[in-house]
Amino acid sequence: TCAWLHARRKFAVVRRDGDRPTAWVKAADDGGSVEVWFERDRGAPPAAPVRAPLGGAPHAPPPPAPPAKRPLEVVEGASQATAASFYNTLKRDRGTQHETRIYHMRRFNNWVKSELIRKAAAASRPPGGPLSVLDLACGKGGDLSKWANAKPTNYVGVDIAKQSLDDAAGRLRGMGGKLAGVPCRLVEASLGNTSLVDGDSAFATWDGSCDGGAWSSRPRPLQRDAFHVASMQFAIHYMFETRPRAEALFRDLGLALRAGGRFVATTIDARALARAALARGRRATPETPFAVGEGPWWRVDVDDEAPVDARKGLSAVAEAKAARAERRVLSVWLEDATYEKLRGAADAGDAFGLRYWFQLRDGDDALAVDSPEWLAPLPVLQELAQAAGLELIRADPFPQFLELRRGEDPAGFARSVDKMGVPDRAGSLSPAEWDVLSLYVALEFVKKADAPAAAAPDPFVLAFPRVKRDWGDGWKTLDKARQLHLVALCARGEDGWRRPPPAPASLAVTERLESDAPFGD
Repeated sequence: TCAWLHARRKFAVVRRDGDRPTAWVKAADDGGSVEVWFERDRGAPPAAPVRAPLGGAPHAPPPPAPPAKRPLEVVEGASQATAASFYNTLKRDRGTQHETRIYHMRRFNNWVKSELIRKAAAASRPPGGPLSVLDLACGKGGDLSKWANAKPTNYVGVDIAKQSLDDAAGRLRGMGGKLAGVPCRLVEASLGNTSLVDGDSAFATWDGSCDGGAWSSRPRPLQRDAFHVASMQFAIHYMFETRPRAEALFRDLGLALRAGGRFVATTIDARALARAALARGRRATPETPFAVGEGPWWRVDVDDEAPVDARKGLSAVAEAKAARAERRVLSVWLEDATYEKLRGAADAGDAFGLRYWFQLRDGDDALAVDSPEWLAPLPVLQELAQAAGLELIRADPFPQFLELRRGEDPAGFARSVDKMGVPDRAGSLSPAEWDVLSLYVALEFVKKADAPAAAAPDPFVLAFPRVKRDWGDGWKTLDKARQLHLVALCARGEDGWRRPPPAPASLAVTERLESDAPFGD
């Protein structure tokens, strides 16, 4: 309980009654169960209506519309396309940002990114030298102004969503002198799929040095040892769908960064989500927003808390509890297999493909995030970094990141959070926003000066998903020896590994091959 309260009073201003903070504690007996309620008084009178962020008119929000059902594909890479589709269609209006339910959480996230980028750029730039920036999963260019403040001499942004890159190009054209004279390029690519450093594929590339910028197709858009600093904000978890994808990303980072270069990232903290799932998770098969038939899911919700006057008795507490669902901020669904691994009931095996669905709400019927993601456990991040010649030097949960920054420079910390608009009118964030923020972690890697040259990817590892996709449903009908033989043929560049075309109906073979357990990923 102390930790629960402490996490929500990082820099809070709480009204005091004499020497004691004003808070309500109420126990409710319901069939033998006891529930304790804590309500921090944010300076408003008891039972005040829900306040809109930053001075909006109080309102009683309508219940959120249920999310539309959609298919959740299990084909490798399909979930990446689902995420890209969501961000391609996502529209945000800067003029109405203050109306979002998570406005101050967004400002906090922006502050974390700004601090990570500022410090990594300063640590990576040679004294009086250039600063070449690699912005992975750059999206619509939301961090361009942060990079502009670092005064780079070269900028390359990469993203899977073409519409987002078009928006980023428009933002670059509208930045005026902030990046004047700085070579800027944008690359459309599915990170971790094909190497951007030494692969053979060509990528759609926007070159800002042309008149107004122009798209063209170019191979190998990233050069070896070319970048001083790289960033991947709130996106590295998408790489953990499979081991080859994550390994390919880190290999490209190891090749593209200079010795001493930094890579900073923010993502879901697998430890924090595991704790939340085990403490608050509940079966949610009928409530998932996906049209799936692959077994039960587990759900974790974070709801905004409206003020409650416990002096009115248990009925007021019950009404406030019911109203919380009407101001839902976050819902996370975990696949049953992921949940079982988190709680130790199943063999963890390879720590990849631990899928969950993340739905973060801007408002009653507006979504900030709505896509599949994968857990990125810290030991696995360390393993991948080491193999690529990088070292993980920071893994701070967001609340800890805030405390460390405040301890380094209290005056500078206060100025920076105020400038970014992080605190609300009470000097803090809502309990629900703190709940969500506590799920994130800030990461920083450095490329070791004595890092060995990154090894070429194993052709066997690259061949396996290619053969598996080509065979489709027929893959499971093959025994292990046959699967291995086909993958070996593909890895050596030989023919004979592709699935043969179906036989005519008159010659169809009805005998089904007996098979052992599938070879697996």
